[in-house]
This record gives sequence, structure tokens and C-alpha cells, in this order.
Amino acid sequence: MKNSIPCLIIRELFPSYIEGLTSEETNGYIEEHVEECNDCKKVLESMKEPMENGNGSVCRDNEEKKEIDFLKKTRSRYNKKIIISVAVLAVVLISVFAAKVFFVGKSVGAEHLNYNLGVVKGVVAFEGSTYDSKIGIKDVEFKQKGDTVTIDVKSVRKSIIYSDYFQESFEATNEIKRVLINDKVVWANGVEISPITDELFKVKNEYIGDHSADGAIARVLDLQSILGDYQVELKTDKQPYELKIICPGSYIEFGRKNIDEYFKKYAYIMLAEIDNMDIMSVEYNLDESNKKTVSVTKEEASEYFGRNIKEAGRKIEILQELVEKTELEKMQRAFKAVYENDDEGTDNDSIKISVVNLSDTPIYGYGYGAYVGDEIMSSGGVSNANGSAIAKNSIESFEFEKGDFDVMEDWSDMKDAKVSISVMDKNNKEHEVGTVEINPANNRIMTVIIKSDKDGNYYMENE
Repeated sequence: MKNSIPCLIIRELFPSYIEGLTSEETNGYIEEHVEECNDCKKVLESMKEPMENGNGSVCRDNEEKKEIDFLKKTRSRYNKKIIISVAVLAVVLISVFAAKVFFVGKSVGAEHLNYNLGVVKGVVAFEGSTYDSKIGIKDVEFKQKGDTVTIDVKSVRKSIIYSDYFQESFEATNEIKRVLINDKVVWANGVEISPITDELFKVKNEYIGDHSADGAIARVLDLQSILGDYQVELKTDKQPYELKIICPGSYIEFGRKNIDEYFKKYAYIMLAEIDNMDIMSVEYNLDESNKKTVSVTKEEASEYFGRNIKEAGRKIEILQELVEKTELEKMQRAFKAVYENDDEGTDNDSIKISVVNLSDTPIYGYGYGAYVGDEIMSSGGVSNANGSAIAKNSIESFEFEKGDFDVMEDWSDMKDAKVSISVMDKNNKEHEVGTVEINPANNRIMTVIIKSDKDGNYYMENE
């Protein structure tokens, strides 16, 4: 063993051996070597436990002491190198992170910007700010390729150097037909493009039987969270080609008029997105015993849109018109608001009415009254001078008990019942928005939609 491993190598392992850092196999080699080599044994013993001479001072052989000191210095230099390397690496990583956050920046998407974009006679005017007040704008870069201008917005941490506001312009060398922020189209042929329109246009599909492409459209429309675990049936053996969605659960909380209208609007979008689809159908349960199917042909969709519905799938600016006409984004928010709010529904002794605010402004208060015929039985409401009672795109619910309608035993005893609803604007002006007819035998969970016109007047949509 002594002749197979040099003493120098064995002695270099002593510091780690003493501290228990070496493996069992290495320990075996060291211990076997020390048994055969008295010089190494003395070095090891002196490193483990210094021996004292007669007058109490530490006594080591000069040569052994030099060798021990060499081993300690070697180990110390090695540890210092590790510490310095780790420190240098940490400094480099921190420096790279700080440079990226505070100086280099990263591209920020249109969805993170509150901006105004104008295109006039070949000039792009672009100004706005970030939604996150902690984020500043380092640079706004314009690039033109053909008739398309791409804007790259670089964001960094907000500081005294970089604010969250930007105002830039760009003069193109020829006519502009499209403007992109990073990879998203935000303007096309004079029309501002919303994020969902851009996503829909990217996943438009030529063929009804392409399941992957159809699924991509469904994901953009968020049908899974809105409709649940729906099923799809295709009729493509001969024309007219039809896609049918079969919905689980009940949609009684929307009321027949609203849910039919919503499903038709989804059909208009799908007919525009899938080029060779002729009919779109949705089968749903209004309640446990009332199944219904809503079908829309491409001709009906074109009549609703006022032009060939298929044009919307071929030009993004026309698709934007369809998205706005169907109020797609508001419709999605209405679905989600109802489902997020109606987690357990209501019991047999209550009537639940959910008010969804799809107006362009908050509602600063609301009131309601329970009537039987012309006689008011009970009333209530909420007002909030410091904020909105029902924020934009949110929902508020209230319930009535049997006693509120002077019905003590069975709902079937109640006749001519209704609930009037009013809302207040920010000036505390009251707006009578409508009346809901109550028929608890068929419907004890109801939803009403509040909207507003261009003059700021509120109105109600309900069955």
C-alpha cells in the first residue's frame, strides 16, 4: 500500500480525514498507509493532538511542522479560491440581474400598457403609461417592414431616470396598414384591434374537422371555464357541415332570453372563425327537465352581422367589428360573474336575484322592492358614497324569503309577484331600470344585466 500511493498524496488528505469529510473507502487507504508508514503516522498524530515537551511548549519536528503548515496553507488557499469564486459568481449574477432590471430592460406586451395609438398620414403617434406604477419605460423602438410597423417597448424598474410615461412618434416611409406591439396586432386599416380579436384571428381555421384548430378557438373563447366539460359533435359527412356543442349543467340563472342570445353570439364568432362551417348549434339544459338547442346558420349570422360572416375570418379589422357587435368580452365577464357568485345557489325557501353590471360606469347604489300586484311588501338596497356598490363587470346578489311576499306556506300560493330594481349613478341620481316578474315554481335563481346608453342612462336586460 505504501509503495502504491505516494506519501504526499496521503498527507494532503489528512485535513479532510481529520474533519470526517473523506469517504469510507478513502479512510481505509489512509489508515492502511499510516499503519505501514511511521513518518506519515507521526504527521497525522501531530495534526490530531499536539504533544507538549517537558516545559509545556508544543514540540514538533521542524520538517514535520513545515509539511503540516504546507498542507494547511494549501487547504486554506483552496477554500479561499472557492469563496472568491462563489462571491464573484454572485456579483456577476446580481450585476446581470440589476442591469436587466434597471438598465437593459425587457419587452413589455400591449396588455401591460395603458396607451393611445394614432396613425395619420403615415405617422404613428404612441403615448401612454404602464399599468404597474413600479415599472418604467426605457425605450420605445419602431421598425417598419413593408406596410407594417412594429413597436418594441422596453421596460425597466421605475426610477428617477425612467418614468412610467412615454410619448413617441414615428414617420413611415410608405402607407401603413398594420401596427403591432411586439407580436400582437393593435391597429389594422384604421381600426384599433383588441387583444382577444388578435388571438382569435391567429387561430382561425379553414376546416371544421381540424380538432386541434377547433380546440384552439375554444381556448381563446375560454369555453371550458364558461360551459364546463362540454362535448362536441360534428356532422361532416355531407353539407351543410355542422358543429354542435353539448353543455352540461343548468343555465336557469341566466333566463331563457339571455342564454339563447349569448349562445347565438358565440355561434356567430365560431362561424366566422371556421371557414367551411355552415351551422353552429348549442344544446343546453335550461333546468333539470327542460333541454333546448339553439342553432345558427351562416346565412343567419351574416344577416345579424350585416355582411358575409366569413369575411370576419379573413380580415382582422372586420373580425374586430364582429367582436364589438357581439360584445364578446362583456358576455364572457357576465358568464364568469354568475358562476363565481353562484357557488351553492339557493334553497327552496328563497329567491335569488343576481345583478350584473355591464354598463360603462360603476353603479354607486341600488334599490329593490318586492311587490304583489301593486302593493309593495318589502324593500331594501345599498348605497356607497365613497365607492361603487357594483363595480364595472362585477355582480351583486340579494335574496327574498317567502315572507317578503307575504307567502307563508307554498310558493304556488303567490300570484302577480315582481321585483323592481333601481340604480344610482355617481351623482346619486336614481334610475329605474326595470321589473323582474317572479315565478318561483319554475325559476328561483334569476340574473339581470344592467347596461347604460351613450347618454349615461341605465337599463336592464332580463327575460
